[in-house]
Amino acid sequence: MGKPANLILALAILLASAGMAAAQPLDLLAFRERVAAEVRRQQPEAKIALLGREGLSVALPGEEPKEQSLERAYSLYREEPRRLEELVGVYSRSFLPAPVTPQALRVLVRTEAANPPPGPGGAADRGLVRPIAGGLVAIVAVDGPDAYEFLRASVLRSRLKLDDAAIWARAQANTRAVIPFKPQKLVPGQPARLAGEGLASSVIADDAFWNAPAMTAQGPLVVAAPGRDEIFILLASDRRMVEAVRGELAKVADDPDTLFGKLLIRRGGRWEVLP
Repeated sequence: MGKPANLILALAILLASAGMAAAQPLDLLAFRERVAAEVRRQQPEAKIALLGREGLSVALPGEEPKEQSLERAYSLYREEPRRLEELVGVYSRSFLPAPVTPQALRVLVRTEAANPPPGPGGAADRGLVRPIAGGLVAIVAVDGPDAYEFLRASVLRSRLKLDDAAIWARAQANTRAVIPFKPQKLVPGQPARLAGEGLASSVIADDAFWNAPAMTAQGPLVVAAPGRDEIFILLASDRRMVEAVRGELAKVADDPDTLFGKLLIRRGGRWEVLP
């Protein structure tokens, strides 16, 4: 009886060791290759190229190349390795062309890095953007099945048969329709938190929201935007709270998931970076 028992024990140890080895997290390059392999499976006709250390470029026949960084996807994977297959599936599908319709237009707030690279039209042939402050921009995007797609303005005009002003107006109207936030009176010591709709940071780009009497009557306002779907609004006069929020924001300023590591202040109808 001793030998079979020892054999079973040895096999159990071997299987456990194999399981531990398999559980080792992928590095960024291996994670990117997993995504690229899934893109190849979904889109066999696509041309796939590596971009830098973390990016991929996917081009389908007759379509513009779609370029994306996988840094954020990898960050999510490292936080929850059990989501590997889910994240690979989501981010590989994000390379599929999104239907470009007026209904799919949105205004997003992102850093300048989201602006697509110049196209055949020259250096100015990039996304439809409006500057905010400190490298933040409002950019028109297309809401796809699994991700937002940032297209050059010339592509949007060609696909939609609309000019820039009409595209921007439609994108802004669509965004307002899905954001339920309303102008509100703020209370000192109690920052207002907007989150949960997937587009909270887009409020920063909505002048109508900030120019509403309920907001302008409170004096200059300060905004922290730690996430794409999370912003905090507070009174500039509430200096103690402003400094407390500044300190908390500094702790996550270098996190790849942080949208903006500094504070914004709204005064005179425009945004500035709070010194």
